[in-house]
Amino acid sequence: MYTYDILKNSKVKIRPITMADYEENYFDKLEILTKQLNDEGYTIVSDIQYAKDILKNEGYFVDNLWHISDVQQIYDCTDEKAQEVLFNALTCEWVGQEVFSSIDIQFNNLKIN
Repeated sequence: MYTYDILKNSKVKIRPITMADYEENYFDKLEILTKQLNDEGYTIVSDIQYAKDILKNEGYFVDNLWHISDVQQIYDCTDEKAQEVLFNALTCEWVGQEVFSSIDIQFNNLKIN
């Protein structure tokens, strides 16, 4: 069973029913809930999109995220090893330097002082 939370900008996050929800209205079928909310003009967002929206509103860049599946589509490894590979690859000093260099280039391209 599912219920929803209304977010900002007419967005809705669908979530499973918790014990606290049992005294409130809830829906037995996700399809019915989704259709009703779409008909009312809401945009349905996943938990991941909701988390990304929160981070973006706080100033974080979240439009390019890496996932363990990006590693596992090339290498046969566990989730934990894929996470370790991503951590090491994305936090190395060289990557940080390249990102800051690219930021400088973009400021120059956009003619921002």
